[in-house]
Amino acid sequence: MPKIHIHVFHPFVWSITTVLLLLGISLLPRNVLSQEPYGTILGTVTDSSGAVIPDAQVQITNTATNVSTQVVTNPAGNYRVPYLTPGHYAVTVERAGFKKYVRSGLELRVAATLEVNPSLELGEATQQIEVTEETPLLSVADGSRGAVIDRAQLQELPIRDGSAAELIVLTPGISNTTDLRPRKAAFSQGISLVSTNGAGEARNDFTVDGIPNVVAGGPGGGAEDASSFTKVGVAFPSEAIQELVVQTNVYSATQGHTPGGVFNMVTRAGTNEFHGEAHEFLKNRALNSNDFYSRMSDLPKSNIKDNRYGFSIGGPVAIPKFYDGHNKTFFFFSFENNPFASPFTSLNTIPTPEQLRGDFSALLALGPEYQIYDPKSITFDGEHYKRTPFPNNIIPVDRFDPVAKRLLTFWPAPNVPAATPDGRLNYFFNNPDTGDWYRTYTTRVDHAFSGKHRIFGRLTLDKWRSVKDNFYQNDSTGLETNRVSRLVGVDDVYMFSSNVVLNVRGGFLRQPSTRGPRVTGIDYGTLDFSSDLPNLIPEQPLAFPVISLGRYQGFGTTAYFVNNNSSESVTGMLSWQKGQHNLRFGAEFRSVRQFVRNEAGAHAPGISFSQQFTKGPDELGAGQPIGGELAAFLLGVPSGGSMTIPVGFNIRSNWYGFFLHDDWKVTPRLTLNLGLRYELELPMTERDNRVVIGFDRTTPLDIDAAARAAYAQNPIPELPVNQFAVRGGYQYATASNRGAWKRDPHNIMPRFGLAYRLGDKTVVRGGFGLYFDQLGVGRNNYLSQPGFRRTTPVIPTNDFGQNYIASLSNPFPDGRLLQPVGSSLGVNLDAGNSLSYVGYENARNPYTMQWSFGFQRELPGGFVLDTSYVGSKSVGLPVDITTLGTDINTIPRQYLSTLPTRDQANLDFLLQPVANPFTGLLPGTDLDGAEIPRMSLLVPYPQFQSIPAIKSGGMSWYHSWQTRVERRMRGGFTLLGNYTWSKNMKANSYLNPTDTRPEHVIEYTDPGQVFSMSGVYELPFGRGRHWGSSWHGVVNHIFGGWQMSSVFKAQRGMPAWLGDGVLLPGKTMYDAILPKSQRTWDGGWFSLAPFDTNFDIQPDFNHIRTLSSRFNYLRGPGYWTLDGGLTKKFAISERVQLQFRSEFYNLTNNVNQGQWVSLVPGDNWPGYVEGYLNGTARVIQLGLRLSF
Repeated sequence: MPKIHIHVFHPFVWSITTVLLLLGISLLPRNVLSQEPYGTILGTVTDSSGAVIPDAQVQITNTATNVSTQVVTNPAGNYRVPYLTPGHYAVTVERAGFKKYVRSGLELRVAATLEVNPSLELGEATQQIEVTEETPLLSVADGSRGAVIDRAQLQELPIRDGSAAELIVLTPGISNTTDLRPRKAAFSQGISLVSTNGAGEARNDFTVDGIPNVVAGGPGGGAEDASSFTKVGVAFPSEAIQELVVQTNVYSATQGHTPGGVFNMVTRAGTNEFHGEAHEFLKNRALNSNDFYSRMSDLPKSNIKDNRYGFSIGGPVAIPKFYDGHNKTFFFFSFENNPFASPFTSLNTIPTPEQLRGDFSALLALGPEYQIYDPKSITFDGEHYKRTPFPNNIIPVDRFDPVAKRLLTFWPAPNVPAATPDGRLNYFFNNPDTGDWYRTYTTRVDHAFSGKHRIFGRLTLDKWRSVKDNFYQNDSTGLETNRVSRLVGVDDVYMFSSNVVLNVRGGFLRQPSTRGPRVTGIDYGTLDFSSDLPNLIPEQPLAFPVISLGRYQGFGTTAYFVNNNSSESVTGMLSWQKGQHNLRFGAEFRSVRQFVRNEAGAHAPGISFSQQFTKGPDELGAGQPIGGELAAFLLGVPSGGSMTIPVGFNIRSNWYGFFLHDDWKVTPRLTLNLGLRYELELPMTERDNRVVIGFDRTTPLDIDAAARAAYAQNPIPELPVNQFAVRGGYQYATASNRGAWKRDPHNIMPRFGLAYRLGDKTVVRGGFGLYFDQLGVGRNNYLSQPGFRRTTPVIPTNDFGQNYIASLSNPFPDGRLLQPVGSSLGVNLDAGNSLSYVGYENARNPYTMQWSFGFQRELPGGFVLDTSYVGSKSVGLPVDITTLGTDINTIPRQYLSTLPTRDQANLDFLLQPVANPFTGLLPGTDLDGAEIPRMSLLVPYPQFQSIPAIKSGGMSWYHSWQTRVERRMRGGFTLLGNYTWSKNMKANSYLNPTDTRPEHVIEYTDPGQVFSMSGVYELPFGRGRHWGSSWHGVVNHIFGGWQMSSVFKAQRGMPAWLGDGVLLPGKTMYDAILPKSQRTWDGGWFSLAPFDTNFDIQPDFNHIRTLSSRFNYLRGPGYWTLDGGLTKKFAISERVQLQFRSEFYNLTNNVNQGQWVSLVPGDNWPGYVEGYLNGTARVIQLGLRLSF
C-alpha cells in the first residue's frame, strides 16, 4: 500500500486571521444561521396593557448547566439572546414595580429561534408569575426551511448503521441519489450522496458545531477511485450527537458557500450531572433473511457480521480538592468501535468454460452478428482491410497467447443461469471476504467564564480499514483501504453589552487516506509475461495486471492512490440589536488543500480488449454484441492500455465570504429577513505549478512546418492546403499565471425572507435567495499533470492491423516508457494522442436562485403542518463534468450523418485511409502510420485525438411541493412525516459534441416523489404510564417499559438512461413502457417493441443523435423499505436504566431491485436490472444500552 502523508497545520493561520478579525469589524467572519451549533431566544417585554417595557432585566438560564445570560431590554422593549447551546431553558424577567416573571420548560433546538414575549403584571418584585406554557412550535422569525432531528429521535429511532447522518433523508426536499447502501460512519461516500432541492450531488455543505466538516473525494464505501467532489469528512455515531440540523432553504445572508443544503451535526455537551451510557449492537447471519438472488441460485446467506459497541459520558469537570467545575466547566466524551462485514451482491458476466477453450459457436448460433474474425488475417483490397472469419466461431487453442492461458485460470466457472441468450449476467457474487474496522473518539469541553463569556473546544479522531471486492477468491482482484481523520473545533462567544454579541470560531480537519490492491508482490514470471516487463513497471510492489474486457468482468484494479485532505476555517459574526432590527455582519475564511498521488497504472500495466480487431468483414464492421473482446484477449491482441509514471499534486482553494443581514420585526406579526452577501473564491492553484490550466489554441507545434509541407503533397478536398495547421496544446501554470481559471469578482447575492403570523396557529413563510457555488477543491475534476505525470499508451498497430506492435505478452515491446518532462515541451506534448483533461473554458462561478412560499399550521395534539412550494434555477453549471468534459476536437457537424440509421456511405467517407502528413513526425503514436482515416484530418486539431474540456453553460430547473408533519416527543409519542413531489430538469450535458446547447432532459437523480415517515411510541403500560401506573416488581418488569419505533422510506425510480436507437414508424417512446406486471429483473424493465433492433442498421459514431437520453416517464425500479424497532426498558434504579433493543431492517423483506437501469435498443438491451439489489434482505439487529 502507498504511504500516508500527513501535513502539519501551521498555527500562524489562527493568529493572523484572528488579529485581522478583531482589528476590523467589517472583516469579522460570518456565522451562518444554519451552521450555528446554537439557538436564539428573543421577544418583547410588555405590561398588561401591551405597552413595551424598556430596561427590564432578562435572564436566560440553561437548566442542565445552570449557566445564565443576562440582558436588558432596549427602548422598544425587545431583547435577544443568541448563541445558546441547545437544551432546556428558563426565562426570568424583572423590572421595578412589576412582579417577577418566570417561564420554564422551554426546549431550544439547534438553529431555532424561540419567541418568548413576557407580559408583566404590576406588583412587588417579591411576587412571582410562573408560566408553564409549552415550547412554541411555529417558526415566526424567518422564512427559512429545514428540519431538526432531535436527541430523542437519534436515540430511539432504528438507525441501521449507527450514524446520525443516516437521518438526513427524513427531510422534505432531500432525495437519495444512490442506492440503499450501508451508511456507516466509516462510509462517508454513501452518506454524502443526496441532493437538496435539485441542486445535485456534491453541492451540499457538512458542518459539525458550525465548523466545516468536508473533504474532497477519497475512499468511502464505494468510491473505487479518488475523486474531487465534496463529501462529509467525519460522520459521527449517533451517541456523540445532540441534534442534526438539515437546512434546505436559508434566506439569511449569513448563509453561503453552497447552493445546496447545509447539514450541521451538533455534538453533545456535559451538564451539572454526570450522565453516560454504554451500548453494544450485534448483527449476525443466523438472524437474517437470505436475499433474492441467493435464494434464486440456491446459495447460502451472505455472511453479514456486525459488532458495534462503545460508551459515552459527560458531566462537570471536577477534580477533588483542586477544581469544582459545577455551573461553569463541563466535558463530554464518546467512543465507538465497529468491526463489521457487510457483503453486497452483484451479478456479473464471465466467460463460459467453452469460450475459455476458444469455442464461441453457441454465440454464432444466435445470429451472424456474433461472428468472430481473425485479427491476423488482414488483407487490403485497395479500399478496405478485410478479415476472414474463424470457422464455426472456434479459435484454435494453439493460437492462444501464453499470458492469456495463465490468466484465464483465474476466472471461476459461472454459478447462475445467464440472464440473456448470449450468456450475460452469469456470475453471482456476494463479496464473502469483505471486512471493515472502524473506531472513533470525540471529546468536548465547555467553559463559562461568566454570563458574558463562554467557550468550547472539541477533538474528534477516527480510523477506518476496509478489505473488499475479491471477486474471484484469488490474487487477481480485491481492494484495501486505510483512512484516518482528525477534526478540531473551537468556538468563543463574548457579550459586549445587552445588544452586542461577538462569536468567533475556528477549526481544522486532516484526513489522509490510501486505497490499493488487496494483494501485491505479484510474480509476473509465473504469468508468462515478457521478462522485461517487471523491470519496466515504475512502482513497487507489483500489482496484478489490470485487464479490461468490455462486457466481461476482468482482473486487477485501477484504484491505487494516496488522497490527503486538509482544511482550515475561521468564522464569526457580530450581532447588534437596535430597536426592531437585529443586525448581523461578518465574514468567513476557508482554505482547503488536497494532496493526491494517483498510482493507477504505476504498479501494473493496464491492457484493454475490444471488438476493434475481431470484427468484420472489414474495419467498418459493427462488432459483436459480446464475445469479440474475449476472443481478442485469448489471441493476445489488445485494443489499448497504458502504464504511468506518477507524480503527486498539492492543490489549494481559498475562499472568502462577507455579509450584512437584518432581521426586522416590522410589526408583532411580521418579520422580514433582509440581507446582502458577497463571496470571493480565488482560483485553485497547485503548490509547484505542476498542472495544466487550459488549452492554448494558437501556438504552433515544432512539427508545424514539416506537417504542412507533407500535407501540401497529398491534401484532401475538404481541407484546403492554406487551412491546414498544426497548432494548439496544453497551457501550463506559471509563476505569473497560476490559477486554474480567471477570478470571478461579481458574486453579489441578495437575500429576502418573511414570516407573517395569521393568528396564533398559522404562520405564512417564504423567501428568495441567490447562492454562488464554488469551482475549486470539492467541486471540480482533478487538474491534469501531463508531462509531470507521464502515461505511455499501448499501441496495438499503426496500419489497421497489417502489422501488430503490442501484444498481451509484451504490451511495451520497445522496452521503454515515456519519461516525465514537466512543462518543457509545452504545446508539443502528447501530439499524436488524446490529451488529458485541459480544465475549464471561460469559467465562472455557477449560481442558484432559490425561492419558496408556504405556511406552518399548528394542529391539535401537538402536531405541526409545514407545506410549501419550493423552486430553484441554476445557471452557469459545468457541462459534462462527470465525463471529464466535452471533446472540443470533434468532427465538424457538416461531415456527420443525419440519417436515423447506420449510414455506411458516410462511414466509408470518414474512415477512408488517406495519406498521413504526420508520418515519421509522431513516432510511437497512432498517428505515425503511412495512412490515417480521413476523419483524423477533419478535426480542428488533427495532431491530437480527443481534447476534453469543461464548459460552464449548463442550467437546471427545479419545482416541488414539500410537506412535513411533525409531533415532538410528548406523552411518549413522536411522529415525523415528509412528502416531496418534484420535477428537476437539467441541461448540463451535450447529446452530441457538436451541439451548440446542452440537452434539456430530466435530471438522472430526480426521483419525482419521495415519502418518509418515522415515529417512536411508548406503549402505555407500566409505572408512570396510562395503564399500570402503580405496577411493581415482576409485573412491571414484564409488562411495562415497552416501546415501538419505525422508519419508512419510499422513493420513485430514477430516470433511465436511453442509448441511441431507431424508432419504428408510428411508434413513440411511450410504447417502451412495460406494464408493471411484465417488468422483471431478467426480462427487462422496458419494451423494445417501438424499436427496430436489426443489428445491421443501428447508427454508429458518425450519427447526429436526435433521440433524447432520458424521459421522465421511463424510470427504473423505485424502492420502499420499512425498518422497525421494539425496545424494552428496565429501571435498575432511579438513575440507571437498561434497554434491550431488537431492530428489524427491511422488516417486510421487500425485494428492491437495483434502481439504475439503461435502455439500449441498438444492443437489444431492454433494461435488465443487472442482478444487483437496492439494499439488503431483512437484517435483525440486537442491542443493549445501559444509561445513567
